[in-house]
Amino acid sequence: MHWKSINTQTRNLSQLKNLTYTNMELQDIAKGEFVEVTKQEFEKVMKQVGSEAFQKQYDRFFHPSRKNGYYIHIGDISSDGMLQALGCYVLVVGNIKAKFVNVCDPIKSESGEFIVIGNIECDYFTNWFGKTVFIDGNLKVNKVASVGHDDSATQIFKDLQAEFYHSRNGWADVAGKASLKYGLGYTLPFEYEDAEEEATEPQHSEEESAAFLGTTVEEIEDGDFMIELFAKIN
Repeated sequence: MHWKSINTQTRNLSQLKNLTYTNMELQDIAKGEFVEVTKQEFEKVMKQVGSEAFQKQYDRFFHPSRKNGYYIHIGDISSDGMLQALGCYVLVVGNIKAKFVNVCDPIKSESGEFIVIGNIECDYFTNWFGKTVFIDGNLKVNKVASVGHDDSATQIFKDLQAEFYHSRNGWADVAGKASLKYGLGYTLPFEYEDAEEEATEPQHSEEESAAFLGTTVEEIEDGDFMIELFAKIN
């Protein structure tokens, strides 16, 4: 099956109302809208959310500092179009359901984090170069998921389900069960000891998976194919 271009109603988070808070606690943040915060406020709220396993893993990562571009959303998000990261650092405390979840922010920053304390269900999902994604819940991708961009990381603290899974130069770390129907690449559990033995690969071969998208393995591995596929969704 070949995925064709999809006309969607884009919900770019940069179009949403932004508020600025100072000296906040989690309960002080307005629900249902993105709130722009300082780096210090973002870090303070981060310590108040998520599971123990998430906090333990999050503390293991280096978090590059930026002067601005920090946003928090409290509550579930539902969109029939694209849900794009508003800034370099985004925290969503709630579930996300959308056509397309795009971690790449509008200026295509090759750093930052996209953090969801909840579940994500979407048709399409992509990480971005230099981005770290933390999902303290399940990730269910009904069509195409792409992770493993250069200098990126994808941390999933429950289950991953994807019809087509692509990891370019890396993999997704999955604490729960990974179920991959088609794809190129693999996932690994947290703190694995033997990558070859513990990796989860797609059920279908690379050739069958490429044919599923109407192309070849060589075209997908070229690097531009997946970027162009997601660009058509916009």
